[in-house]
Amino acid sequence: MNTQANQSQKGSLTTRWATLDDLPALRSLMVRAIDALQTDFLSAKTQLLDDIPRLLTEAGDAISVIEFYESIYNVTPAHADDVHSAIIENPDLEVITPAGGERRKANTIAVNDILKLKNQRSFFPMFLNVGPKPK
Repeated sequence: MNTQANQSQKGSLTTRWATLDDLPALRSLMVRAIDALQTDFLSAKTQLLDDIPRLLTEAGDAISVIEFYESIYNVTPAHADDVHSAIIENPDLEVITPAGGERRKANTIAVNDILKLKNQRSFFPMFLNVGPKPK
């Protein structure tokens, strides 16, 4: 792929637009970039799934959503939708409404809700890190 500047005979720089011949290389580059972004996203989501219960434990097993926002946004730039999804997907967490009900959808979490650790916690995350650690 030759999209870089080329020096002509007179010493001035010229550029060449990508052509159809360059499409396989451009496609490969785009696929690698998308794979890297997906890997980064999954890594960040996994980190959220681990961090949220830890922050909640440090706060005393329950915290208002607004207090949680204040603590987590100092730690991570994760988007609120991602944080809400991680909360709902985590089997050890529950979101309780002011009326005492439980939230089951990420997009319904409100600042006046209470985020708390469930009384009976799962052991599932413990099994994700089984095996030798990479060197």
